[in-house]
Amino acid sequence: MYQEYSGRTGELVNCTIKRVEGPDYVLDLGKTEAKLAKKEQSRLESYSVGDRVRCVIRLVDKASKGPGVVVSRAAPELVMRLFEQEVPEIYDGTVTIKGCAREAGERTKIAVQSRDRDVDSVGACVGMKGMRVQSIIRELRGEKIGHHRIFRRPGDVRHACAQPGEGEPHHHPRCGWKSTWK
Repeated sequence: MYQEYSGRTGELVNCTIKRVEGPDYVLDLGKTEAKLAKKEQSRLESYSVGDRVRCVIRLVDKASKGPGVVVSRAAPELVMRLFEQEVPEIYDGTVTIKGCAREAGERTKIAVQSRDRDVDSVGACVGMKGMRVQSIIRELRGEKIGHHRIFRRPGDVRHACAQPGEGEPHHHPRCGWKSTWK
């Protein structure tokens, strides 16, 4: 069991809730069981026996007497893997995820960068009419997701800051330009 799952840390897996042990859940991974501890759960989520969930493998414990695989629904890697599945530009490497910060059940911030000048990294993640990001929001039970574009050159930041927008005027910390956020 250890050899099979030790190299799969950070991988997205489909599980079924097998039983409830206090605040924790024991999940069926097919060949073995995994533990979804309370601290690895989003506060918005509750499950029943038989429910199917997608989790990320957090760690594999060699010396445990119970389920040796620990999975998580609260880790930032879950959001990153969901975006990799949902956004073809991330899957093929045109858009890369540079970072992800998450308060499980509340909000997620994800930083993306495009390797191609003609591909808008945030637009690729959001999708037409928000379809790509909405499927991820549904999977995360309504958690808010914010996208941030990472720029390669300071000139790109100035150009983005000078773009017209709606809302309150804002002083951009990176380039010093005043702009208006949408």
